[in-house]
Amino acid sequence: MLFLAISLPITVDIVSAATNTSTTTKVTVSQLTTAASSVNSFYKTNKRLPNYVTISGKQLTMPQYLYLITTETSQLNSGSTAAITVKNVNVAPKPTESLKKGNIQKTEYVNVAKNLKKFADTNGRMPNFLSTSRGNIKFETMVDTYSRILIFYKTNKRLPNYVAVAPWTGKSYTPSEGGTGTNPTTPTTPTTDVVTVTPTQLNEAVASVKTYVESRNKMPTTVTVAGKTIQISQFLQLLAQRIIDLNSGKNVNLKTKTINMATGPSENIKSGNIQKTEYISLASKIAVLSSGSRVPNYWSTTLGSMRYESTTYLFLKAITFYNTNKRLPNYIYTPRWTGTTTTGMTSSIVRPVYIISDKISNNATDNARINAVIAELKKLGITAYNYGVGANNIAILSNTNVPINALIVQFFGGACAATLNEMGTSYYKSLKDTKKVFTVFTDGAKKITGLAWLERAHDDNFSPASFTGLANPDKYLTNNGYKYYEGYNSSKLQELVQILYKEATS
Repeated sequence: MLFLAISLPITVDIVSAATNTSTTTKVTVSQLTTAASSVNSFYKTNKRLPNYVTISGKQLTMPQYLYLITTETSQLNSGSTAAITVKNVNVAPKPTESLKKGNIQKTEYVNVAKNLKKFADTNGRMPNFLSTSRGNIKFETMVDTYSRILIFYKTNKRLPNYVAVAPWTGKSYTPSEGGTGTNPTTPTTPTTDVVTVTPTQLNEAVASVKTYVESRNKMPTTVTVAGKTIQISQFLQLLAQRIIDLNSGKNVNLKTKTINMATGPSENIKSGNIQKTEYISLASKIAVLSSGSRVPNYWSTTLGSMRYESTTYLFLKAITFYNTNKRLPNYIYTPRWTGTTTTGMTSSIVRPVYIISDKISNNATDNARINAVIAELKKLGITAYNYGVGANNIAILSNTNVPINALIVQFFGGACAATLNEMGTSYYKSLKDTKKVFTVFTDGAKKITGLAWLERAHDDNFSPASFTGLANPDKYLTNNGYKYYEGYNSSKLQELVQILYKEATS
């Protein structure tokens, strides 16, 4: 099954212009499968269900969402792909579970879905549990289970023959945000109250927002921390306060202030390193902003004028580094902001794909190879670009026009030991930063899977004379976090495209 990464309350871009979601909002199959990926990923990251899913600015609770995905499962089994009407459904009052780990066959999970819909239609709420051959299954487990069923459908265009179930080990669903389904059309607005935030609560939000920004190249306008929704401008000040505290050795609770957004943010920086003294000085300026003030349109730095999105990302990386290394970093690489600011959390990760290639055959053949992959990716909704034949696989990493969440696909006609070795160096990884790199070896390249020793390439004119080759190149790549594909030719186009699709959406 396909799993994606996401964090924080989820915004799913599902078409709806209705104001009464209980009677008029319709949800399509593709929209629900996208939502299923998001909910599943949120659970994997946070070990709990999200409080709600926002559909075109309208919040739907998990009971409403479960009603939709179980109804969809039942319809798909009968061959129907008709849009489903959103229904107001309340939570289960006392959910219980006595489930044994194992598989539930298709016939059974479809019947369970039908039973849930029947119960909800009759009682206006979720059941405390439903009976299965593996025992009683409760609401939270059903959300996870049927989300995975729809994820499988999205990838394979059919329902799975069976689905694995296991007892729920996450936190219980408590709809502290978004209500219980009685008023799903009212979006959660940032609180005006002062919110006390513990270091642990802030760290959870830091991890979520950083993952969100790096995978989507977007900055949210609101963040949920300590169970409350606050503006990104307020979150930025919390980050600044935390950095000041960490620098002085404090580990204390923080309090939010009413900090308004920048009215016309602008930026003119060159990518580079911000030293510790400078980012601490910047944090000091933000930490002392008073309630009622606003975030400036930019701050002056040694790299140029920096807008709040870049500053937020800078602070996220500083705190993440501290949480791993128990100290603040001496410097932080800061790219120019190329993303957007959204009105809420979007549903899924979709990385833009940039494809480069060695000079393998000739320009026409090599470009045709790239363009064939691009054409198929576009059919799947993935934006892809031909970055060039003979393109420098180092230079593309530092190109500020390439988004921080890009998937870079490099076609190689041969396995160069020095090139692969370079990918594991700190220099290469610092340039790559949050981008993903996927390597494709064409069918003329030497196979590296299971290879004990990859000798230095005969045309290697850039590595030091002392470099003679690379041991276990396949393990070297995977141990450094890279994936690759071997033996590519035109007959394997669809297979490669499906792999790249998964890389671009994870």
